[in-house]
Amino acid sequence: MFGSDSINSVCKKIISEFSPKKLYLFSIKKSPTGEAKGFKLGLVIQTEDKADIEKQIYLKIESDIPYDLIVYTTEEWEKHIGHSESFANRISQEGTCVYDDARI
Repeated sequence: MFGSDSINSVCKKIISEFSPKKLYLFSIKKSPTGEAKGFKLGLVIQTEDKADIEKQIYLKIESDIPYDLIVYTTEEWEKHIGHSESFANRISQEGTCVYDDARI
C-alpha cells in the first residue's frame, strides 16, 4: 500500500479495530535511503471522547516506527474541512485517504 509494512499494519489495525469514518496518511518522514522513519495519520471518527480513542489506539497499536495521530470527531471534520486555512483541509488536500467508509 505505502511501501512500509509498519505504516500498512497500523492503518489496517486502526480500520479494523476502531471503524473510523475516514483515515488519512498525511506525512511520511524518510531517511536519506528512502526508508520510512515516522508518519502522521488523520483520523475522523464518531466519538464523544477523542482523548480516549487516541489513548486506546496508542496503547493497542504498536509500530516499528513512530507515528502521530490527529483525531477529529465527524462534527469537527465537517465544520473545518471547508475552511482553506484549517488543518483538516490541509490533511484532506495534501494527504492520502487510506480509508473512507462512504466509499464502501
